[in-house]
Parts: sequence; structure tokens; C-alpha cells
Amino acid sequence: MCALNAQEVSFGATTGFTSAMAKTKAGNFSETDSESGFYIGGLSDITISDKFHVQPELAYSAVKDFSSIVLPIMAKYYITEQLNIQAEPTVNYVLEDIGMIFLN
Repeated sequence: MCALNAQEVSFGATTGFTSAMAKTKAGNFSETDSESGFYIGGLSDITISDKFHVQPELAYSAVKDFSSIVLPIMAKYYITEQLNIQAEPTVNYVLEDIGMIFLN
């Protein structure tokens, strides 16, 4: 006998502010720079149980001359209806060849 549980799935949009920081160090030379940008995309919330949800997202992110496709997959454990703990691995696919600069 096999029992299947129905999963509730909802969909939504996501957008917001993002920032990036880069630090370069070569010998005695060190430089840090940061830029801000935006992201926009879609998400789904998949109910696994009353206490556990999975929320995959797919978004486009742009910071200055750097853009990427971002795929975070968030696991959410609900302590109460209004309070949850989240853990999220993220995959980023860079859309440009940003190159490398080497200092001698």
C-alpha cells in the first residue's frame, strides 16, 4: 500500500537591493571596493509538511557592469506560524567574462 501526500505550492515574485564587495591583495597592495544594484525574479513555496517548506527562486541580478543568474534554494523550518529558521545554498551563474587583472 502506498500513500501520497498532497503538497501545496504557491508562486510569487521577488525583487530588491543587492550589493557586492571585492577585495584584492597583492604583496603590500590591498584594495576593497563595493557596488550596489538590484535583483528581480520569481519564486515558489512548496509545503512539505506543516513545519517544513522549500522555496526555490530564480532571479536576474545586476551590479554595475556585472550581471548573473541566481538560483537560491531555501529550506524553512517553522517554529510558529510567524517565525521560521532558514538555510539557503545559492548557485550563481555569471553572464559576462569579468576577466582577471594580475599585478607584478
